[in-house]
This record gives sequence, structure tokens and C-alpha cells, in this order.
Amino acid sequence: MVAGAHTVPHTGQTEVIALTLGMWVQVATLLAALTGFYAALQRQIGTLRTELKGEMTGLRTELRGEMTGLRTEFKANLAELKAEIAGVRTEAKSDAIGLRADLEADIADVRADLKADIADVRADLTRLDDRVTKLDDRVYALATGLKPLIEQAQRAT
Repeated sequence: MVAGAHTVPHTGQTEVIALTLGMWVQVATLLAALTGFYAALQRQIGTLRTELKGEMTGLRTELRGEMTGLRTEFKANLAELKAEIAGVRTEAKSDAIGLRADLEADIADVRADLKADIADVRADLTRLDDRVTKLDDRVYALATGLKPLIEQAQRAT
């Protein structure tokens, strides 16, 4: 079979399609237009790519600058926070030491008061014990002195 030829189905004859000069010109024009369009698109893509790379470079630079600034600010804030924490920690330790000293002094005062109170109670108990002993001696003396009188009174009745 010849290129550009085809068989007509109902007749079975081979027919050659011939392109005229006008058609060849139109195909060449179409190809030239498509090639020009392709070249223009490639040029535009290249221009856009270059612009995009430039903008990306600028944005990267700006972003790095912002990140550097934020890191610096963060480090300064962190150092300030550490200093504040150290101050609060020192103040808390000082307060705790002061409270401990106050508490120890208060406990010592309470101990002294309790010891004095215990000594007073012991002295009172000793005096009460002495009084009870004296009272017991008096009751015994009274009982022994009254015993003959009570026995006499019982005999008389």
C-alpha cells in the first residue's frame, strides 16, 4: 500500500489522497505557529521561573532575618526569665530560712513555756501531796483521839 492511500470500502479500489500546495502551506503555517507558540511559552516559563527564583530568594532572606531576630529575642527573653527565676528562687530560699528560724524560735518558746508549766504543775502536785499527807495525819490523829470517846458512847447506848 502507498503512503497516503486508502481503500474505499464498497468498491475495493485504492485511492490516493493528494495534498495540494495550499494545504501544505497551511500545515507548515500551523506548525510554525505551534512552534512559535511553544517558544513563546518556554520563554514566558523561563521568565516566570527567574522571577519566582528571585522572589523566593528574597523571601528566604527575609525569613532567615526574621528567624534570626526571633531567635535573638527568644534568647533574650529566656535569659531574662532565667534571671527572674533565679531571683524568685533566692527570695524563696531566704523566706524559707526566715520562716524556719521563726518556727524554731516559736518552738523553743513553746518548749520553755511547757517546761515552766510542767514545773508549776509538779510543784502544785507536791504541795497537794503534802497537804493530803497533812490532812491524812490530822484525820488519823483525830480518829485515834476520838476512838475512846466513840467506844464510850457506844457502850453507853
